[in-house]
Amino acid sequence: MSVAAQTVAHAMRAGRGAVAAAVIGNWLEFFDFSVYGFLAVVIGKLYFPSADSTNSLLLFVGTFAAGFSHGRSAASCGVSTRTAKDARRRSTSRSS
Repeated sequence: MSVAAQTVAHAMRAGRGAVAAAVIGNWLEFFDFSVYGFLAVVIGKLYFPSADSTNSLLLFVGTFAAGFSHGRSAASCGVSTRTAKDARRRSTSRSS
């Protein structure tokens, strides 16, 4: 097998892994939104008790929206969510 054929085969395997990871990530995000959507009224009443159920629901949805938009804005600004432990692991692996 030539070097070019090996490179193409390796790229195809890596591409399949990336596609699989994207599919799994999208499915998990869809599942998360579905659970929050179905349980929004219950969670709103439990965490934001109020005489008006609409107020509880709006407070819950607002809290969820704030967390959702913060994650997206942080990612678009290039803010890393890696922990200090990950940073130490990367720095020690580079030095050896």
